[in-house]
Amino acid sequence: MNHTKEIRIINFIVLVMVILAAVLPSVFANRETSAVYIRPADFSDGSSTLEHRMRVQGEDVVSTFTTEISSEDLAGIPKTDLGLVITRMDGQGYKVWWNDRFIGQAGDPYKGCANIWNTSNVFLVEGNLLEEQNTLTIQTYALYEVGMYDNSIQITSWREAMQIERRYDLLSNDITLISLGMAIFAAITILVHTILHAHNKRKMLAIAAAMLCMALYGVDYLGVDYLTVPYLVYKKLVTTSLYFAVFSLSMAVGSTVKNKIPIIFSGILTAIYVVGELLIRDMITFKLFFNTMTVFVPINLLVWLIILLPMVRVKDEARIFFDMLSITVLVGLWEVFSLVLMPGELVASPFPMVIIAGALLTMFLALSSIERNRQLQTEIEMKDALYLRAISDAQTGIYNKPYFSRLLAEMTPPFTVAMFDIDNFKTLNDTCGHLIGDAGIMAVVQTVRENAGEEDILGRYGGDEFLAAFRTEPEQAEAKCEKIRQLIESGSISLENQDIRMTVSIGIYHVKKPKLADEILQKADVISVAFNTGE
Repeated sequence: MNHTKEIRIINFIVLVMVILAAVLPSVFANRETSAVYIRPADFSDGSSTLEHRMRVQGEDVVSTFTTEISSEDLAGIPKTDLGLVITRMDGQGYKVWWNDRFIGQAGDPYKGCANIWNTSNVFLVEGNLLEEQNTLTIQTYALYEVGMYDNSIQITSWREAMQIERRYDLLSNDITLISLGMAIFAAITILVHTILHAHNKRKMLAIAAAMLCMALYGVDYLGVDYLTVPYLVYKKLVTTSLYFAVFSLSMAVGSTVKNKIPIIFSGILTAIYVVGELLIRDMITFKLFFNTMTVFVPINLLVWLIILLPMVRVKDEARIFFDMLSITVLVGLWEVFSLVLMPGELVASPFPMVIIAGALLTMFLALSSIERNRQLQTEIEMKDALYLRAISDAQTGIYNKPYFSRLLAEMTPPFTVAMFDIDNFKTLNDTCGHLIGDAGIMAVVQTVRENAGEEDILGRYGGDEFLAAFRTEPEQAEAKCEKIRQLIESGSISLENQDIRMTVSIGIYHVKKPKLADEILQKADVISVAFNTGE
């Protein structure tokens, strides 16, 4: 069954949700405030500024940057306790001084075992520290990237500073935690579904593995003030999970289109990345390697889209993959665009990707349920057909004698049983042939069926003998039988230019008390127009 229209509607909803999830956090986190912004270009360590850049080999990992801030620069801020907000400082840790007074630190400024690139921190500048000319000093510990973007440092009232920091933390760290929980829950859901149902087991397990790997990769978006492993090891672990997520998803895509190219391409990409990780020993080289390899991820997705395209109109699963991958490419382009043109405005979290993965999972589970229900319905219909075959007469379609007897035994008196016997049927068969005989049988059954009530039951007793149980008063049953007899007698069967007339004898037995089915049938088996009344 094709669900193209429904899939398009769902994909449109997902696209809107992903756009909102990708754009709105940056809009809300960077809304206008009364804070004073300090530009990274205003800082200097004697040779370079605090603007974002990649460290060069041999450069010290610890650098100290200073800038001067006059009282005029802070003229619009009340001269009480101030808050210094630092957002998205590249590096693994930093210390902050105000007029040579240490006011705090973030991350690990001693060994670099921290992940703080996506965090916001606020530091208290007490009112009594403010002078006409103030010196702000930041000492960074950076293993590969150092510095920050415009709008990364703000000075405002302590209360507003706390609001800015909390807002950014909500839109980055908290949403990331929610995203990780959603990814893990989705993976567990798939595993439970796979255990309980065998349909698409390999594909569903591949998607579950991709979700778990995405959850591990999403950890990189969290602020971690101290790591128990070296930062290089940490980055290798979380970035490797991205490539394993892509490889796992390629198995699901390949299974959908019955093509090994997605698996081969992703497998080669993952293998190259793992080998590169094992050989690289410093963070700068690793970062350059990661940036280079990351270019091949969208190329990988493009290969999938090309392979999926011919199957989009044929297979629902192919359409789902194609549309979700297309949305993923859009998210990637947005992040690249934001990082290049407005890096200071970007709030990063894996939430858009988790929405896409969650939608992919939900639609696959829905398709799996639909397919399972369809199979179940087919099985039910087959069983019903087999059961109907077992209780019905093959030629006429009415109940056979065993099942008619069973129904008869379950009926509650009073009711009437009639037996219809075609007169001289053997002579009819011998003289006119079996085709005429079969047509005669069907004519009798059709006449009885058309004149029986909805609650009455019909059955075949033998070759030319038929039964009917009427749930009516005796007089009404007798009237029905007489009408049936007259209709058969006045009618004719036309076949092969022959008009054959037939008559039937009817035995009737009125059941007023519970009796055995065989006893009822025996009493009804009186080939006579005379009516027999049971006691």
